[in-house]
Amino acid sequence: MEKAIGHYERAKSVTHSQDLYDVLGVRIDNLQQTLDLYKDLPD
Repeated sequence: MEKAIGHYERAKSVTHSQDLYDVLGVRIDNLQQTLDLYKDLPD
């Protein structure tokens, strides 16, 4: 039982950090697109 709980906790933390990376990746992509739009605007 202890082993199973430890395994579950570890899997949960891995998937949680993966979700976080996905969210950050999306944020960074959006930011990059916004910056590209501003760069394309005439001064």
